[in-house]
Amino acid sequence: MTAATKDRYFAYRAGETAGYAVAASTTIFAGVVVEVNASGYVTNATAGANKHYMGVTTETANNSGGANGDAEVIVRQRGTVGLQNNSTNAITASNIGGLAYLADNQTVDSLATGRTALGRIEAIDSEYVWVQLGVS
Repeated sequence: MTAATKDRYFAYRAGETAGYAVAASTTIFAGVVVEVNASGYVTNATAGANKHYMGVTTETANNSGGANGDAEVIVRQRGTVGLQNNSTNAITASNIGGLAYLADNQTVDSLATGRTALGRIEAIDSEYVWVQLGVS
């Protein structure tokens, strides 16, 4: 393709939320972190290296009896979300500004070894670790 020589229409997405096709035989609950599997479908996120975390779901998607892509789930990709703090390798005030690493689909901690960062830690309170999505 050659460079533009006149005004052109461009497509735009705000990027705060997006819909993703759900993997076969999978139920995803609202408020959990999801990842894209090797086939390009979202599933419940797990801890590990080289993961592709997409964000936190805003709804439940039940594809337990379906094939890949038979259900869709809306995912919040930007913003700051409250997640559970893992009692092992717990995030403390000294971690604010650093990265949060996923322990399971609703829990973060400070262990970086063999893990993929979910986002930057903004705050910690008695209930949540507040993680800014998409910033690592």
